[in-house]
Amino acid sequence: MKPLTLYPLDAQDHLVQPDDFISTEISSELKTPALSWLTDFKQHRPTMLEADTLATDALMMLEREHSHLKLVVDEKEALLGLISSRQLSAQSIMRRVVLGEARSEITVRDLMLTRQQLKAFAYQDLARSTIGEVLKTLQREGEAYCLVLDRDNHQIRGVLSSEDIAARLQLPKQLSPAPTFLQLCDSVFA
Repeated sequence: MKPLTLYPLDAQDHLVQPDDFISTEISSELKTPALSWLTDFKQHRPTMLEADTLATDALMMLEREHSHLKLVVDEKEALLGLISSRQLSAQSIMRRVVLGEARSEITVRDLMLTRQQLKAFAYQDLARSTIGEVLKTLQREGEAYCLVLDRDNHQIRGVLSSEDIAARLQLPKQLSPAPTFLQLCDSVFA
């Protein structure tokens, strides 16, 4: 066994923290192929729930599964929209209660982002992109979530979330999309 050498500490030697490495690691990760970040529905079953699920039950389900979004489907598993913990928040539910709805009757359908509100990346474009380009696009467009669509076969292949990307990159702050006009009004009048 070879003995190791011990060295004295120099004045410029300093303690490092994980944050000292984040920007270097993030820069490297942002250059990885976007498809390597996609959970492809061709290989993995998407997480779904039915539109008529009570909002309070859906929120408990997300919390129990440590998830923050699910695809919303009808009884034939046709895509109707997407629901996230953001749409299921107490504030969103209370807004509907104030408008006269019974809390116990508010469903996922009442709060979800509808299919018409969702946008999609083309799978073919994603195959030639980096995750950094995806993240920039999500932020520029103010989208927290984007589906991935195989336009040649008309198949929804996955979903990308700025929150998932931020968590995987171990960013110190949660990424948030540019606020919509409605969100700005809500914050002013809240």
